[in-house]
Amino acid sequence: MQAIEKIQSPILKLLPIAANHSAFYSQLTQTPLWIKYIGPRNTQTPELALEAIKTIHNNKSGYCWVIQFQSNCVGIITLLKRQNLEAFDLGFAILPEFFGKGLAFEASNLVLEWAHNQLQLSEVIAISLPTNEASINLLYKLGFMFQKSSIIDSEVLNVYKKKLP
Repeated sequence: MQAIEKIQSPILKLLPIAANHSAFYSQLTQTPLWIKYIGPRNTQTPELALEAIKTIHNNKSGYCWVIQFQSNCVGIITLLKRQNLEAFDLGFAILPEFFGKGLAFEASNLVLEWAHNQLQLSEVIAISLPTNEASINLLYKLGFMFQKSSIIDSEVLNVYKKKLP
């Protein structure tokens, strides 16, 4: 992961993921919706989650923040440059008890603004399983447009694109 700074709005903070987030990351990655829509990770304990965080830090082609709301870690948001995709990929996940509060929308807008201002990106993509209606609805709300369905890592995924100002 490339070096990044904290990003914040009046509503939330985005903190670069760190070792002290391992218990939270373990909790998030074990939620049923994470497993259903993102896939299982070997993060069942904080110790295993810490190893995953170290792997994230060793990935030099992406950024990962923990979303903090009212001093609670509530989700993560990523901006990754995957080898099999033509642009940076925006990803997000929120603990179920924080759904419907606009936090993923707020965090995504902060990261998109940061990507435009700091990385000078002109477009960002997002991928989703065709059945993940909540994520797809959020992508449309953020201004992403459906581009195509593709087989990525042996799964059929929808690809969405957003032009940045």
